[in-house]
Amino acid sequence: MKKKVIIVSIILIIIVIIGGIIINNYKKDYQKSKLEIMISVFDKENLNIYNKNVETEKTYLIDVLKDLEDLNIITEKTEYGEYITSIMNIEQGDNYYWSYYIDDQYATVGVSNCQIENGKTYNFKIEKFEQ
Repeated sequence: MKKKVIIVSIILIIIVIIGGIIINNYKKDYQKSKLEIMISVFDKENLNIYNKNVETEKTYLIDVLKDLEDLNIITEKTEYGEYITSIMNIEQGDNYYWSYYIDDQYATVGVSNCQIENGKTYNFKIEKFEQ
């Protein structure tokens, strides 16, 4: 009888240890899938009018932007992907266009193709075409 209790106790301890390992790995995978980024918007006078830390599981920047209802983003579909035409009711036009920067570096890929990276800052600026 004493032997059975010891064996059952050992089996239960092993199950608890294995269960703990599985849960811990699941938590790590879940935490890895969440990304934290900063979204900022600047107006025509280069004044910062919007800052928000965003936690997301999205892959592409355009999807994050569309989820932020307070940005009121409007895009136009082109053969190269989506192009931003308005943010927070500030529309491009009159020689102005929307550009964006990743950690203060001019983005070299459109927003619909930009895969977000954890900890990055994405700055959107309405800029004037240089003549």
